[in-house]
Amino acid sequence: MSGDRVVLDTSVWIDALRGGKTASAVREIVSDLRSTLLAPVAQELLVGARPGADSRVLSELVSLTSIEVPGRDDFLGAGELGARLRRAGVTVVAIDLLIAQQTLRLRQQLWTLDAHFRAIARHSRLRLYREEARAR
Repeated sequence: MSGDRVVLDTSVWIDALRGGKTASAVREIVSDLRSTLLAPVAQELLVGARPGADSRVLSELVSLTSIEVPGRDDFLGAGELGARLRRAGVTVVAIDLLIAQQTLRLRQQLWTLDAHFRAIARHSRLRLYREEARAR
């Protein structure tokens, strides 16, 4: 499992960039070239970046990590996933559906701190990365 590629969600990047609990593990995953940065996540990070240090760190991050751009099938799959979730009583914002769908297509794990991705995982084949499992 330690060699698997991991999609890092916006919440994890923000926590790591602010020196939070994920910082050392994110640094390890990125330095091992196991991280995947999705274009919607990059967009969320850039929108929320504070001028100055945040912008410089994000520019460096983007240069170290490949960016996966969603395709037509990702958008269509995200729509279908959203409809299925809505029928189950779960509403998720469109960008997070796209992040989940891209992760599914890439057959990677998603590392997130956002609880609504657990709901998506319960209603799909989305695999969530668990840092505790990494230590084993």
